[in-house]
Amino acid sequence: MNNTCPKCHSEIPDPDAKFCPTCGADLQTVREPQVCKKCGASIPDPDVKFCPKCGADLQAETESWVCQKCGTENSPGAAFCASCGISREKQSGLLYSQKFRYGILIALVMLLGGLGSYFYFNGVNEDKYLTYYVSAARDINDIDTVIDSQITAANLKSSKPDDLTAQIKLKKNDLEEQIKTFSQMKPFKNYESQHNDLISLLQKENAFLDQIIQLVSNPLDPNTDSVVKSMQENVTDIGLLSTKIQVPNANFVPGVNLSAIPDRLKTFVTEQKTIYKERTDKLAANKDFFNQMDESINRYAAARTDLGKMLETTRKSNMTWKDYFDMLDRAKSDRTSIRYTVGEIKPAPGTEGLKQEFMSVLDEAIRYCEMMRAAANLGFNNYGFDRFMKEQESKDVDSQVKAKYDAFMQRYESEKSRLTNINNL
Repeated sequence: MNNTCPKCHSEIPDPDAKFCPTCGADLQTVREPQVCKKCGASIPDPDVKFCPKCGADLQAETESWVCQKCGTENSPGAAFCASCGISREKQSGLLYSQKFRYGILIALVMLLGGLGSYFYFNGVNEDKYLTYYVSAARDINDIDTVIDSQITAANLKSSKPDDLTAQIKLKKNDLEEQIKTFSQMKPFKNYESQHNDLISLLQKENAFLDQIIQLVSNPLDPNTDSVVKSMQENVTDIGLLSTKIQVPNANFVPGVNLSAIPDRLKTFVTEQKTIYKERTDKLAANKDFFNQMDESINRYAAARTDLGKMLETTRKSNMTWKDYFDMLDRAKSDRTSIRYTVGEIKPAPGTEGLKQEFMSVLDEAIRYCEMMRAAANLGFNNYGFDRFMKEQESKDVDSQVKAKYDAFMQRYESEKSRLTNINNL
């Protein structure tokens, strides 16, 4: 018995064939022809999606549909919703689609958010708007109170500049937040002038804090006089603006005497400049002293080296007694001249001990030369043993001079480093 292909309806002689030799359809999967439920046409091809006679969606016709208006699930062939009666043909319209409803919902949320922001930032509610003035007045009064308590003569002397400026910078942050708030906010009706005046007041207060930080951090700046003058002008402007701003429940008139702050800082700056001048004068005197001492110390070091070389030469060669005496006399004369120069140096306050210590070293060095001269006289007069003993005694003195000189130089370099650093004065 021949088979018939359910897809192309061609005759298939081989009863055991698994696929149609004409269209290749799977003969094992036998599917009945489709029937259009709209027009009743028979459709042999089971894979067709739309009716070739009326164009109906054959797949949709086999599935239930949900009403886009009320959400009721309806049978596949229903032309109208069983709950609300709306036509199925209208279901694809924009009005009842889920996307449309979601879009409307999102638009409403955005609209409400925008209106809320507008109401919030533009002072739709007068009471809410005025609370910002109260907050600003409170912050300004708190800041003025802190300034008055911190910028005092005693506090400026005892506190570290970094600690003071750190406190003031914290208060500056509060002011800057207030400036930002009022700059972004639209003034409520009939409060336009107060709104603008408050922004000006906040900016003046902020500049006032900047000037305080500038003077406390760098009182030696050459422009301090102009900064103090500008501060005084700011205080005047703050007073005028504070009196001018009249709003319910907010008092902007300073509770402290701000005009005293520039005067206190001016006194502080003057004192700091006086102290600095005293320190620089002392530094200059110290440097002058050490420069003069350095010259004398270098001369003495050279004289010691020269005498040591000449004595070594004497031991290795035959030097006449006259040349030997001349050598010792020159050594004594060099040390005496250096001592005289050091004696003429005016020591800076606190350096007197260094001068005296070096002069003591020079005194011992001169005595060493004199003892060596005495030993030479003994040798010249043929007192060989006495000469030997005197030279030994001279060597002991020379060792003492060297130890004393080394100790002096160690202390000298330490004091020189300390007293030529302005931070130590």
